[in-house]
Amino acid sequence: MFVLRDHDRTVYSRLGDFKLDETGRLVDELGRAVMGFESRLGAGAAPVGVNPRDFSAQRFATYRIDERGLLVGVEHRTEHRSPKKHEVLVPIAQLAIAIFPAPERLEREGDSSFLATRAAGTPALDVAGVGGRGSIRQHVLASGSIDIEGDLRRLWMLRRKEEIDTALASASDACVRTALGLVR
Repeated sequence: MFVLRDHDRTVYSRLGDFKLDETGRLVDELGRAVMGFESRLGAGAAPVGVNPRDFSAQRFATYRIDERGLLVGVEHRTEHRSPKKHEVLVPIAQLAIAIFPAPERLEREGDSSFLATRAAGTPALDVAGVGGRGSIRQHVLASGSIDIEGDLRRLWMLRRKEEIDTALASASDACVRTALGLVR
């Protein structure tokens, strides 16, 4: 799970819909800071972001996150002796991934976030794709965050509502037919 910082608390999410905010910090859709490491496994996780000078100078044409969670800036360079352009990938930071001993014991918060609990255990912070940890894949549904029980309950309620609406329409039609029969 991705590690996010929401003011004074740590939140975990499988949803990797990240963007750079106006200051160059990597954030999720709710503005929570994505945590990671400056070097591979530095002193500890800290908010990930682009160097403010590089960000304000628009040094990088675009940014990418690879399957290991490495955030890189893409520079477009032109060779001196020819007009040939090529991309140079500049490592910026490594996203932190949290692995819990009992992830089923996490407390759900919102649609796609979780809070650590004592029952879930202490998370191990590491990087993706190392030591048997899975890799990060883009455009894949985070099925572990889906509330199947809630979705089935809502589906059942909608179906019952539809049955009631159909019964009411049927009864109304029968009343109209009876009234028209009395007029004849």
